[in-house]
Amino acid sequence: MKTLISIFILFVITTSQYYPQWKKLPIGTDADLIDLHFVSPDKGWVVGRGPTILKTVDGGKTWISQQANIDQDIYSVFFVDENCGWVGGNKGAIIKTTDGGRTWNQCNSGTVYTVESLYFTDKNHGYAAVNQWTNYRSGWVLQTLDGGDTWCESFQTNHYGLIDINFVDKQNGWAVGSNGFFIRTTDGALNWSVQKTISSYWLHSVFFNDSNSGWVAGGGEDHIIILRTLNGGKTWSSIKNSMHNGFLAGSFFTNKNRGWVCGSGGLILRTEDGGINWQKEITNIDQHLVEMFFINNVGYVVGNNGTILKSLFEPVQKFLKLLCPVGNEEWEMGSVQIITWESEGIIDLNIEYTYNNGASWNEITSCHPSTGIFSWTVPNIMSNQAKIRITDINGTDLHDESEMAFKIIKED
Repeated sequence: MKTLISIFILFVITTSQYYPQWKKLPIGTDADLIDLHFVSPDKGWVVGRGPTILKTVDGGKTWISQQANIDQDIYSVFFVDENCGWVGGNKGAIIKTTDGGRTWNQCNSGTVYTVESLYFTDKNHGYAAVNQWTNYRSGWVLQTLDGGDTWCESFQTNHYGLIDINFVDKQNGWAVGSNGFFIRTTDGALNWSVQKTISSYWLHSVFFNDSNSGWVAGGGEDHIIILRTLNGGKTWSSIKNSMHNGFLAGSFFTNKNRGWVCGSGGLILRTEDGGINWQKEITNIDQHLVEMFFINNVGYVVGNNGTILKSLFEPVQKFLKLLCPVGNEEWEMGSVQIITWESEGIIDLNIEYTYNNGASWNEITSCHPSTGIFSWTVPNIMSNQAKIRITDINGTDLHDESEMAFKIIKED
């Protein structure tokens, strides 16, 4: 999915023993692998130079080489189900299969330049990020409404190449490219808004898991960079910006908190808090890693010289227990009381109170870090049916509340 420059680097990043080790799979080729897509934990495709199209149906234990009537290097692959998929590559090559890759048919892309990235929202609606680097940088977004049979230009720039494209539905999409170039659409690619430089570095990957929460990753010969947005790409904040003599090339987030990035020298970083903190995962390789894909509890990463890695990871078992108040306490109106709890795997939570034994709830604080402690100024409401409730707000409905009611009383 990406055009990358080979750079050998050394990273010095703290490694955590708590994260899974990646296992290298035998794949039967030394071609550079550039992109991958899986429709189940066991069934997927990887593509690369050569051209190379390989399919597995057993989780990477064995691979089947699929032949297509093109002779161009392949940069991108996307499947909407186990039968219908597309690959794209050099000289405008886009081919399509409707039988799981047994046969492939040429599509009329309408371009002679490199198809870097493909994304389909269903069997008919698809998008391609295209660039040309030869004389000067130019980039295009192509769109298809007929399953890839024909394509039309949706966006064009004469100064930046486009490297990656991502959609979360038929309306909301984003693309990134050279020198921090970023564009977004909210109307199904009818119009694109341009933020020319959200970074001075090249952006190789963009990933959104809803219309608001997204990340981009990239870098240069001496830098890695990750940026995050919480408003669909209107504004961005840098969440990792480090001198490491290399770049990041791929990214994947399974929810708003858990995500991975990969890049030069076998680097894989993982976050459990939306990118605020990152830990290096063990790969034991030095090949450049280009793209990654996760489905259920299985992850795959591809890279140079026939590199493909696989990891099985166990999600963090979340735990949330309110410790105080649990019931029968007497708290004076206007006093400051300490709400405490225990948690595991919880990033942020909401805290509420009720004065009518749960018939209605009132917010105390929202999106509070799960530090285990909160100072609460008790409201001026007398009650002998008060309770506290805490709720995980990150992807679950896990909550806990006071076992019994406590009292809110007047000061003596």
